[in-house]
Amino acid sequence: MIATTLTKFKEFAKITSTDDDTFISNKLNTVTKIIETYINISLTLKQFAETLSGDDTDELFVLNMPVKKLVSLYISDVAETITDYSIENEYIIISDDGIFPDGNKNILITYKAGIEEIEVTSQNNKLKIEYDGDDYTCEITEGIYLLEDFLGALETEMEDETDGTFTVSYNYNINKIKIEADADIKIYCTSTTSDNNSMHSLLGFSNTADKTGETNYTADNEVLPLPGDIIYCANAILLRIFNDYSKDRFDVNVKGRNNDNIEYNLGEFPRSVERILNNYRKLLWVKIFK
Repeated sequence: MIATTLTKFKEFAKITSTDDDTFISNKLNTVTKIIETYINISLTLKQFAETLSGDDTDELFVLNMPVKKLVSLYISDVAETITDYSIENEYIIISDDGIFPDGNKNILITYKAGIEEIEVTSQNNKLKIEYDGDDYTCEITEGIYLLEDFLGALETEMEDETDGTFTVSYNYNINKIKIEADADIKIYCTSTTSDNNSMHSLLGFSNTADKTGETNYTADNEVLPLPGDIIYCANAILLRIFNDYSKDRFDVNVKGRNNDNIEYNLGEFPRSVERILNNYRKLLWVKIFK
């Protein structure tokens, strides 16, 4: 997943010309790599499986962070059903007086970790649609979601409301959400037809016209399921690159034929960017020193 998009950057930099679109687009992956390398955390949610040793406590430290979801847990080759647990960035805590028993490599855990998230608020938690001739308002609970959980929650709500069959998916290649149904649907998007608290903008649909007459729609605009401060950092770094064509990567000294040895000139980061990214790096410091 890229940390910003051409559209988001141009809005940030107040650029209206298309003259430099190719240059900017070519730097999107560069900026993402700069951020991920500096904070040493994946922006995209990834699944990890690790074999670890328990120590008779209710805490289990894992190797990748921030942890977002527990997928499965085996203790001494026996599958455990864990429904009551909490996550603290780099470790998982079992509740109800449970423990991870002492042993050598006796725990196999599968979990998901990464920065990826999407926020649903009271201002964007409802989607108005027409299905089979009737209007429905699909509402999901406010909160911070993993992208996959957000898509699943919306899909379930649409099916529960309409008794239809829906698929809500995300294409990482184009950073867009797609809604598919088993019959023609209308998605209300304009200010005159969509209700307050409309979700269409969160999904990437433009408010210029309703979506009608089709069984599936791909959003007009890209959606990045990332915290706003990460997107800001990407835009600020890219702006520095954009303003200095003579330096391909303004903040690094690259050594080695395959660019596999990178030294960061941290003083070149805008101060606001360095401050934000260092907050994400603190997660690593906590992990190292605990």
